[in-house]
Amino acid sequence: PRGDALLLTNPEGFWISDLAGKRDLVLATDTLPASPRYAPVAWSPDGQQVYFTYASRTQWERGLVRYDRASRAMQSLAKDGRLYQGFRLARSGDLLVFSSGEGNRPTDLHVADASMGGMRRLTNANPWLVTRTLARTELLTYRDMDGRTRYGVMYLPPSGPPTGPRPTLFNVYEDFFDDTFDATVNVLVSNGYVVVKPSVAFETGYPGEAWLKGVTAAANALIDRGIADSARLGVFGTSYGGYATNLLITQTNRFKAAANTSGKVDFISFYTDSPRLGVRNVHAAEKSQDRIGATLWQQPQKYVAHSAIMYADRITTPLLLLTGEQDSNVPAGNTREMYYALRRLGKDVTWVNYMNSGHGIPGTNAAEFTDYHDRLLSFFGRHLQGGGSDRVVEATSLLGEPLYRTAMPGATREAQEAEFADARRAWEHAPQDADSIIWYGRRTAYLGRFNDAIRIYTDGIALHPTDARLYRHRGHRYLSTRQVDLAIRDLEKAASLVRGTKDTMEPAGQPNARNIPTGTLQSNIWYHLGLGYYLSGDFPNALRAYREDLKVATNPDMQVATRYWLYMTLRRLGRDGEAAQVLRPVTKDMEILENGAYHKLLLLNKGELAVGDVLTNFGAQGNQQDVTTAFGVASYHLYNGRRAEGEAILARILEAKSQWASFGFLSAEAEMARLRRGERASGKP
Repeated sequence: PRGDALLLTNPEGFWISDLAGKRDLVLATDTLPASPRYAPVAWSPDGQQVYFTYASRTQWERGLVRYDRASRAMQSLAKDGRLYQGFRLARSGDLLVFSSGEGNRPTDLHVADASMGGMRRLTNANPWLVTRTLARTELLTYRDMDGRTRYGVMYLPPSGPPTGPRPTLFNVYEDFFDDTFDATVNVLVSNGYVVVKPSVAFETGYPGEAWLKGVTAAANALIDRGIADSARLGVFGTSYGGYATNLLITQTNRFKAAANTSGKVDFISFYTDSPRLGVRNVHAAEKSQDRIGATLWQQPQKYVAHSAIMYADRITTPLLLLTGEQDSNVPAGNTREMYYALRRLGKDVTWVNYMNSGHGIPGTNAAEFTDYHDRLLSFFGRHLQGGGSDRVVEATSLLGEPLYRTAMPGATREAQEAEFADARRAWEHAPQDADSIIWYGRRTAYLGRFNDAIRIYTDGIALHPTDARLYRHRGHRYLSTRQVDLAIRDLEKAASLVRGTKDTMEPAGQPNARNIPTGTLQSNIWYHLGLGYYLSGDFPNALRAYREDLKVATNPDMQVATRYWLYMTLRRLGRDGEAAQVLRPVTKDMEILENGAYHKLLLLNKGELAVGDVLTNFGAQGNQQDVTTAFGVASYHLYNGRRAEGEAILARILEAKSQWASFGFLSAEAEMARLRRGERASGKP
């Protein structure tokens, strides 16, 4: 800054040179793969200090260091697992502005003093992400086929380690190390995949071999660890990664599906093209990223060897090609060559060209961005999960498994879709009306579109922040999607909003045979809140909620449902005497319209019915009442010391996938998770 020194770099490290040419070594570096990486950020205004970013290459440790010329010492200002980027030092030299965030989260703008003290966030660019559960990341260490240590990033289900081998997608490019946020990867993980970003070691002149060695070695490591299903491996990449994807599937048939976004397939036509004025592709091929190391005329065989189009006949992997018509980096026409080649060869190939988009993932407009991800999900779902575009993951179970949107029988679906269409029209006519919003959300949820319903309620809350009904319904669907903490938050908010107000009947969305509503707003708030606490293992708060619920349970249906969960909670707390008192008012002659399963379960626990009287019809295709009953019988066995019988019924419940949104299924997941953790079935956990 004072014009008296330069910061220089060479393979040995970073140097400061004065005007006379005297050099001092600031930071010694080397090119070993395990060595930390440094990059200069800024001089201090007085020219006495130089800032560098720091990044370990063996663990997730990143930050900022500062070299002081007077003491010739390097000072560590920040080293932790956060992501840091974009450092700027104020002209006054007393403030640093930068972007930072946790792993696999979008970064936000932060400010700190010149020594990284007093760091605070300035922006919250994505507040809506608090309602989303993103992938969990883990640093992958493995050896490639040459025995060298390599690193990669695994994006895993948020609930914990996979319970068995999963369909696994490899997102390829060059080296991957940091657990940065990736929207596409999070979409894929939320739909049941493990996604891995492996690293490869390149050798000039032979880039194609690098992916085969690096990616297949990573796949082997994950298969050995029981994470990846060897029969359900996929690969995808963008730009250079798309080129790598196409080249990889000409060399191996291990991958059952592949997607190439904006990746070249013909090196020869690419080499002789100039997609932008003043830009030629020859440099990339000869000396830069493509690493051929020679001209086309010096080593023509290498250009042929690295053109996937020349080996299209070897491809057996179904391929999805995605291009942007406005792409000036890799023209869509280059990728298109592979489409026509594979069509001629009778291979499985699909090509999608986005007319408004350029290089990479379409982002010109929301429609193309959404369509791109829908097509990825449909394509990989068809080839790796046995499903199609209707196989949509709505949630991740409490046991870490994907839960897919359930297909309804034809007549039922037609009726539900007709009611949904009516609700949508009413909402379009009055989009700010709270009742219209609620019914639009409810009808959406009845189609199994729980996350869409949550978004509808969220928009409604922005318009009506004091309407308890919106929090009540969103809380219900947070339970459906296993976002239990968010459900509790919403339902506590709803409870606070109705405190001291007159209770009202809640119209039934799916009426009983006599078309008589049985629930009230307040009873449903407390009922769902109690379930949220029960699922989370907070039984004292579940007890509080169910006792409040009992105060507003004004009809037999509400009474038996509330009394059942109150009984279950007291048994959980080891308060068996109080639990028995809950059963006393329950009689066989109660007039029950909807909650017959809860009624029978209470009589079972009271000793007035036997298991055979209650559990009469249940299997993998059980309905909601069957699942509710089965969970109650499983709990009955567990509370009475018959763990084997209880676990067997829980396992049967978890086979009834069509009922995963029911509270019986959800409770069975929570119970099975507790049993796997070794908690007791009765008494305090």
